[in-house]
Amino acid sequence: MSPRRAALVCLAAFCVPVGGRATTEIAGQVGTSVQSVDNPFLFPESSADPLKRRDRVQTTDLGVAMRMPLPSDRSFLAVGATASRVVYDALSQLDYTASQFDGLYQWEYGSALRGRLRHREGDSLYNYYGGFFTQREVPHARQDLAEVSLRITPELELPVTATSGSLKYQDAGLAERYNQEEKGLRLALSYTSGRRSTFSAGVRQNEVRFPQRNAADVASIDSAYTDREVFVDTAWRYSDNTIVFGRIGRLDRSFASLSNRDTQLVSLSSGVEWRYSPKTYLSLRGYRQPQTNGQADLRLYVISTGIEGRVLYDMTAKTRISLTGGYEQQKYQSFSNTAAAATGGTDKVMRVSARVEYSPTQHTLVRLEGLRERYSPDPAVSTTGDFTRSSLQLGLSYTFENMQGANRARTQLDAMRYDRVQ
Repeated sequence: MSPRRAALVCLAAFCVPVGGRATTEIAGQVGTSVQSVDNPFLFPESSADPLKRRDRVQTTDLGVAMRMPLPSDRSFLAVGATASRVVYDALSQLDYTASQFDGLYQWEYGSALRGRLRHREGDSLYNYYGGFFTQREVPHARQDLAEVSLRITPELELPVTATSGSLKYQDAGLAERYNQEEKGLRLALSYTSGRRSTFSAGVRQNEVRFPQRNAADVASIDSAYTDREVFVDTAWRYSDNTIVFGRIGRLDRSFASLSNRDTQLVSLSSGVEWRYSPKTYLSLRGYRQPQTNGQADLRLYVISTGIEGRVLYDMTAKTRISLTGGYEQQKYQSFSNTAAAATGGTDKVMRVSARVEYSPTQHTLVRLEGLRERYSPDPAVSTTGDFTRSSLQLGLSYTFENMQGANRARTQLDAMRYDRVQ
C-alpha cells in the first residue's frame, strides 16, 4: 500500500459514524523517534569498509485504527493503517517511506458457523547481511487469509483456512531471484475444554513459487517447492495464571524440478506463559523447526533450534519494563550441485533487547529501547568472523481516542508499531 492510500484509509476511518447498539472504537496516533544504529549493513567485525559505521536515524509515524461492531461485538470489522518516514544522517541512500495496512473482518452466524477474513500488507527495510548489498531496498509483503469454522459441538470445531501471499523487491537482481508467491490450505479438528484448554490436529499444505528466476537459477536451486505437514497442537491452561503449550509436526518438502532434493523435516516447539503476579508476566519457549524457504538461495533447508524468553514488569501504573532474549542455532543443508560445495553448517544467533515505556499522561508514551544482535557463522564454512549490530532508540507518541478506558483500536496501533520496531 502506498503512503497516499494509507493516508486515505486513515481519513476515512475518522469519518465513519459512531452509533448503533455497540460502540465504534477509533484511535489515531502520531509519533517520532531518534535512533542510533551501529553497523546497519551488518559487516563482519573484521571489516574496514567505511560503510561499517554508526548512524543516527530519525523516524516520523502516523497511524489510525478503527474497530466497528457489525452488527454486534461478536461480528466486527477492525482496520489499521500507518505511514512512516525514515531518514538517516550519513547513509542517506537508506532513506525510505513505508506504509502498513491490516484489515480483519470476523463474523459469526448463529452458534454453528464463524469465520474471518484478513488482509495485511506493508513495507520494511531489507535485512542486510555481510555488506554484500548496500543500496536502499524496501520489499513489500502481502498476506491474505480466509477461514470458516464449523462448530460441531460447543467444544469441537472444524476450521478450514486458506492463505495467500507475496513478497516483492525493488532491486532488479533481488526481484529476479527472490520475488515469491505463495498459497496455502490448512484443515484441522480443534477441541476446547471447559477450562479453555485447547487441542488440535490437522494437515497443512503451502506452495511457494519464485516466478522470475532465470534458467540458471531454476537449474541449480529450482523455481518452486511445496511443504506438506501433519501436526498436533495443544495449549493446556494449568491454572488461571499459567498456560503450557506445545506443537509437533512432520513436514515433507518437495521441489518442482529437483526431486532428488526432496526432504522430510520435523518441527517441535513447547513453552509456558506465567502470570507470576498482577505486575509480572513471564514466557519461555523452546523450538526446533524448519524455516520458511523465503530466500532459498544456496540452501536446501534451514532448521532453527533455539530458546527465547520474555519478562514484562509493570513497575508502576505508568511505567513498564520489558526484557527479551534468545539464542538460536541454524543448521543448514546446501544444494550439492551449486558453487557452495560444503554439505552444510551450523550458524549461531543471539539477540537481547530491553525496553522501558513511560506514560506521563493517558495519551502520551515515551519509549526507550536497546537491541543487540550477534551472528556467528560456522567457522568450518566461513572465516569472516562474527557479525554484530546494536541500536538504541528514544521515541515519543501521542494517541487520540474517541472513548475512555480500554480501546482495542489503540491496541491494534500499538501492535503495528511493535511490528515496525522489530
